[in-house]
Amino acid sequence: MSISRMYRNTRECQALINASGVAISVGITPSLELWHIYLTFIILGVCTTLVAKGFNTIRTYIYNDQQNLDTDFDAGGKVSVGLTATTIVSQWTWAATLLQSSSVAAKFGISGPLWYASGATIQILLFAMISVQLKIRAPGAKTFLRVIQARFGKGTHITFTVFALLTNVIVTAMLTLGGAAVMVNLVKGLSVELATGLIVLVTGTYTYIGGLGATFYVSYINTGFIYIIMLTFLLRVYHSPSSVLLGNVLKYKCGMYN
Repeated sequence: MSISRMYRNTRECQALINASGVAISVGITPSLELWHIYLTFIILGVCTTLVAKGFNTIRTYIYNDQQNLDTDFDAGGKVSVGLTATTIVSQWTWAATLLQSSSVAAKFGISGPLWYASGATIQILLFAMISVQLKIRAPGAKTFLRVIQARFGKGTHITFTVFALLTNVIVTAMLTLGGAAVMVNLVKGLSVELATGLIVLVTGTYTYIGGLGATFYVSYINTGFIYIIMLTFLLRVYHSPSSVLLGNVLKYKCGMYN
């Protein structure tokens, strides 16, 4: 079936597909075997553990950092701007972010992900300015909870500590289950419990060995993987001459007919 005019939104395309009577499969068929995910996590676990151990060794024997809670939980307050930027990119690239930006791109065009990213970066810019002011006015405080304790007292400090702990628990559980759900849909015979356990095992191991500082360097590597994957999908969608569904966008109108 040939389409003579360009359909500019998904509603018109969906109406055309429904009228044609063509069956469309929905969902993802698992294509990976269980041993694939085991091998992947073994490689990731070994690499991240080596990074964490190397970071811990360098900070201990070269920079003479003391092994205490202060060093483990805030990297000793010695984090460069570049590592901070890559950590933000890595830790903010959630599955929901990628899916939502893709959804608004399909609905509204290139302006969708542009405005989505603009709205998401506003809070980063605002909190960056707040953190600068905190370092100027309270240079000895390494966390915002210490500032709250000094300014508002012990009671308020305990309240915000509980809020911060609950926020971290909720976000960690949400991201872990989200990653496990993706793995379950891609791997044959993989349960949610096993996928969750693998994620917790790998991330918990290198965090326990290297502390917070090691997570910055692992995030640096994760950011590199994110950019490679995004560039691969970009080239696949816009520049692939093959006849697959996500091929050359100049050849397809609604993503189904040519």
